[in-house]
Amino acid sequence: MKKPIVLSDRKVVCSNAEAALLELGDGIACVQFLSKGNSITPSVREFLLELVSDDLKGFDGLVIGTQGKNFSVGANLTTMKEGIDNKDFAAFEKRVRAFQQMTMAIKYSKKPIVAAPYGMTLGGGLEVVLHTSARAALNKSFMGLVEVGVGLIPGGGGTKESALLVGNAAPDKREEIMKAVFRKLLTRTVTKSAEDALEKRYLEPGDLIVTAREPLIAWAKTLCLELLEAGYVPGEAASVTLPGKTGYDTLCAYAGELLEAGEITPYDVEIGRKLARVLTGGETADEAACTERQLLDLECLGFLELVQTPGTYERISHFLQTNTLLRK
Repeated sequence: MKKPIVLSDRKVVCSNAEAALLELGDGIACVQFLSKGNSITPSVREFLLELVSDDLKGFDGLVIGTQGKNFSVGANLTTMKEGIDNKDFAAFEKRVRAFQQMTMAIKYSKKPIVAAPYGMTLGGGLEVVLHTSARAALNKSFMGLVEVGVGLIPGGGGTKESALLVGNAAPDKREEIMKAVFRKLLTRTVTKSAEDALEKRYLEPGDLIVTAREPLIAWAKTLCLELLEAGYVPGEAASVTLPGKTGYDTLCAYAGELLEAGEITPYDVEIGRKLARVLTGGETADEAACTERQLLDLECLGFLELVQTPGTYERISHFLQTNTLLRK
């Protein structure tokens, strides 16, 4: 078995209150989350963005990993509720844009960035993972973009990445994949394993699936080195053709079917319209090419519309009070 890397034994290069950069050796560093539940807080987001902007502080590659109970449980809902209470929606837009900027910086980093997810990898935590160069995932990885449960859509690039799956589908498979992606988001699907995450496209065929927790970060480091040895070059900004209004109408009708089947609630249908707008490139336009920037704009718009909706506030408040989802 590969020798484990113990993060507590590694030199801290720099840190803030909720994230730290550790030296792993061989030119590779590791970002460790230190926030409650390893949530992607503003401090974590700013740390990652600064690190990528600063050329990974001179390191050749980066692992995003930690050794807490779970990889990341997502966003801090207490802070979100406070923002809604204060009606500080301009600040919400800044935070969404900043999160998107961070994930896009990770995706198009000049140097490889490998995530090491395990356990619960949810919401914003999964959005970080989706934008990395590659992933070394523990077989016991439970991944999901679950924001609909608290009345939101993924706002850090997760809905945009889902739209890219639709746009990259073969023409004869596009409607099938579009519905599958939509249903996955709208029903808050969480994978049962890393193999399930591969099937649901939260992992890719080139990613590693690791069976033991202890050497996970060591495997992620190895994968990062392999990318370097292969002459890693970041991808180019994507542009995909999406179905526009025809697809939007199809997904809205599909949401009605899911409601009738008892799989979703009436308010989920409202949220589904925001999801459908991103996944299809717009509710009024015809089929057209969409850039990632345009999809991020639609994602941000949907997120901001929802945080100003009473139904979303009710869901967030209920979850904070009871730790259960409000289903209505």
